[in-house]
Parts: sequence; structure tokens; C-alpha cells
Amino acid sequence: MFVRWQIHRSQALDHWHCKLNDEPARFSAVLVETVRVDGRPRQQHIAFLGSTTVNAKDHLGFWCQVTERLDRLSNRLTPQDRKQIVAAIAKRLGRRRRRKRTSRGAGRRSTRSGPMSRI
Repeated sequence: MFVRWQIHRSQALDHWHCKLNDEPARFSAVLVETVRVDGRPRQQHIAFLGSTTVNAKDHLGFWCQVTERLDRLSNRLTPQDRKQIVAAIAKRLGRRRRRKRTSRGAGRRSTRSGPMSRI
């Protein structure tokens, strides 16, 4: 199994529509498997994993889609296959970054000043 990438370019035909379209291209990730049909290799579509913009605007949403779809395919994928798929996607788009969680009041300074600020 491997990830096949497809690039979908903008369909805008005139300059005015091109200006309005802020997403010139999208990547689509499709999970495929190679099978032989009549002695010739063919790619069998297994699942659509997700799509994202080329300029990395929505990569976090894309990673959420991918993990959800891979969770649904857990009966068909081994843990090794899943690691290879995630590594192939990360090689193309970069690793998924998690935000650091901080406690609500940590690192804040009081913005008040004057004699009432100490009360």
C-alpha cells in the first residue's frame, strides 16, 4: 500500500476569477494498493485520505482528516502500514505540529498600574 498524490489546479479561466481564487492548487492523498489484473499491475483505490492546499493553510485540518480515516481503516491496516503511510505524508507535507498547552494564567503579567493594582 502507498499514498498516491494528485494535484488539482484552479479551474478559473479568466483573470478576474483567478484573482478571487486564493487557492491555486490542492493536494489530494489517496491510499492505493497494487494488484495484478490479467498479468498487468493496476492500482486499486482503497480510501481517500484528504486534501489540503499547496500553501499549507489548512495542514492541521488535513492531519485530523487523515488520522480519522486511518482509524476507520484499522481493520485493514497493520500498525507498520500505518506508520509507513504517515511517514510518506509527512515527507511530502511536513510533520504534524502540536501546540503546547499552557495553564490559563501561566506567564501573564498584570496590566494594571497604580495604587489599586496590589489589591
